[in-house]
Amino acid sequence: AGVDDGSRLRLRGEGEAGPPGSQPGDLYIFIRVAPDEIFQRQEYDVYCRLNLSFSQAALGADIEVPLLNNESKIIKVKAATQSGEMMRITGAGIPHVRGNGRGDQIIQMMVETPKKLNKKQKAIFQELAEIEGNPIKETLKGFFQKLKR
Repeated sequence: AGVDDGSRLRLRGEGEAGPPGSQPGDLYIFIRVAPDEIFQRQEYDVYCRLNLSFSQAALGADIEVPLLNNESKIIKVKAATQSGEMMRITGAGIPHVRGNGRGDQIIQMMVETPKKLNKKQKAIFQELAEIEGNPIKETLKGFFQKLKR
């Protein structure tokens, strides 16, 4: 079961001894949960980000995502997925402390822009831009020259 960051646990009679003939005090334990590199928790739900390439987001893909229990699951990313879209895996979150059930795992899709392109990739993107009616031919200098007119 999950314990929230900042939770307090009281152990009755486990604290310091009181004056002779009295009961010992209570011991209070304050819980601090270290942040995880992959998951962020909100109540019983856990959130994570999934980085997608342009082609995966545009065409759709089957992608493996990590789960809390050190396992993974293949999810189907639908074609035309936009950056920021969310996908829910029901019952893959934090177990409820009192009662049955679990929270969900929510996956945020993040479309990554490539930082470096090889010649073939650059040619493909230029061709795509032309197909879309957005040819990439204008230079920064040409842009400022048009503003001067």
